[in-house]
Amino acid sequence: MTIKKMLLYILMLITFTGCFNKDEHKRISVINNSDKDIYVDYSPWVPDSLCTEIYQVHADPKWHLVKAHSSGTPHSLEHFYNTWENYYSSISSGKMIFFIHDAAISDSICQDESINWHFINEEKELLTYINELIIIKRFCYTLADLDSINWTITYP
Repeated sequence: MTIKKMLLYILMLITFTGCFNKDEHKRISVINNSDKDIYVDYSPWVPDSLCTEIYQVHADPKWHLVKAHSSGTPHSLEHFYNTWENYYSSISSGKMIFFIHDAAISDSICQDESINWHFINEEKELLTYINELIIIKRFCYTLADLDSINWTITYP
């Protein structure tokens, strides 16, 4: 192996191992200790605790929702476009609401093709009713709150 190739491999090794440190940024874990599957979603719109994009649970595969099965096994809630720390720094209130959805009800409602979701999102009373059906718990956390619970949301 030539010295140039060896230096190139060493440089690549240093570059790629230095780019990402899994401990550098926090991850949110979700533990579902209930007897039914749940979805966990989040929104920076505090104190408005309506989940206004319910239909996107199934419409967009990149949607920031995690399904936590009733196993008690930790599931990771990822933020696809940013780190949690940076995302929180962009929120003026410094708080975020995490929604716990009943997965069975959410799945059945969201897969109903007869529902006009754009209409529902414009009708506050109807949206409130759907939220009452689907959302079974809300948690509101700051970064300090997440630190205090070791970045783990446990339901119930």
